Amino acid sequence: MTTSTSPITQATEKSLTRGLTNNSNNSNESKVNPKQLQLELRGERIDIDRETLILFPESLTLNIISDGLSLHQLLYEPTSVPEKIHSFDFDPRCFRYIASFFEQTRQLSLKQQPEYTMPPLSVSDTNFLAEAAHRQIIILLREELDYFVLPQSSIIDKNEETLQSSQKNQVKGGMEKNMQQMKTQAGRHLVEENKVFESLVRNIEKENNLAEQHLISVLYEAGFDYQDQWAYRDLEPKRTCVMSVSLSHLNVTGSNRRADILKRLMMFWKKPARKCWWDYDHISLNDNTIRLWKRRTFWLELAMA
Repeated sequence: MTTSTSPITQATEKSLTRGLTNNSNNSNESKVNPKQLQLELRGERIDIDRETLILFPESLTLNIISDGLSLHQLLYEPTSVPEKIHSFDFDPRCFRYIASFFEQTRQLSLKQQPEYTMPPLSVSDTNFLAEAAHRQIIILLREELDYFVLPQSSIIDKNEETLQSSQKNQVKGGMEKNMQQMKTQAGRHLVEENKVFESLVRNIEKENNLAEQHLISVLYEAGFDYQDQWAYRDLEPKRTCVMSVSLSHLNVTGSNRRADILKRLMMFWKKPARKCWWDYDHISLNDNTIRLWKRRTFWLELAMA
């Protein structure tokens, strides 16, 4: 798994790390930074504390708010309309899970003092590990699974042979409706295949990628398990896509062991990694066997709260 060079990674270095400082001296007293942000996600109203939204990993935040400029304006720039409702195309159930996790973690960090001390730090580790010593570490895993349904050609040929040319146009709409039903059923089938690491580990073993095998071992040490299931997994509306998200605290005891795992994961702080691959299988839907091609994009990123 390699560090992403996509705009998502690049945006992290300049869009979310400076905003509060740059805008804190705004002289226009008629504009304010509202503490609560009012969002509308696919028709559902959700209010969230600004400080909680700022904690979200940027690869995730940009998935919610795809326009980086709008994201910066929402989080940092004072507004003269504090009651403005911001509408975005994102699943509200997924958002509530993420927001609740980060808000609870933020409140925990404010109430509790760390129960560990960090060992001596090298110069290159100081910034990250010194900050990690008194904050909760959150690991984000996310998968975007785009899938493509391909009926066996023999089924299509057989249907066409049984139709007269005058009937084909009449039946065409019915065939398209049946295809849409197969796409929905295939998506539900994939939603039920909800183990976080199963397909990823299978692909890594197939490619015999030692670096990625090591990374998976580190995630297991950090608190994940091979049998873990996605905390959120569902079909995206009007798309043949399954979205999955899981968040976890760094669950490690002992100062030295915690520092060792942090050093191995620190490259993913504000620099998300992603891995893309294809696979396929055959499944049975409505007594028909179809080929199901899947393009998986797996994300890993660290955050602090």
